[in-house]
Order: sequence, then C-alpha cells, then structure tokens
Amino acid sequence: MIQEYDVIRLTVDLPELQLKRGTVGTVLAIYSVPTPGYEVEVEGFEGTFGVQPNQIELVQTNGS
Repeated sequence: MIQEYDVIRLTVDLPELQLKRGTVGTVLAIYSVPTPGYEVEVEGFEGTFGVQPNQIELVQTNGS
C-alpha cells in the first residue's frame, strides 16, 4: 500500500504534463474522495499533480 512520502514511478505517459512513463516522484498526499488518487511531486517539475492508483507503482517506502 502506498503511503505519504513513498517514492513512486509512473507506469504511463502523462503527455498533458510532458511526463514520461518511468518518471520517479514522491507522494505528498493521498485522496479517497471523490475517487482514489495521489498528489505527487517530481524533481524538476514545477508544482504537484494528481495521479490515479493505476498510473503509478511503488519504488521505495518512506520507512515509517
């Protein structure tokens, strides 16, 4: 299960954000309403963006 501050990898391209499959980021927030999702930060990308659970995979846990 993905938690806040876990490191994730995109499993799909996000062309609207100019991000490619394999891009690594950090989960900053987890949402369940209105649908499950995650707020992610990627180094070198200005701001954060939302992704759905099927768009990411866990790379490394935050250790807590």
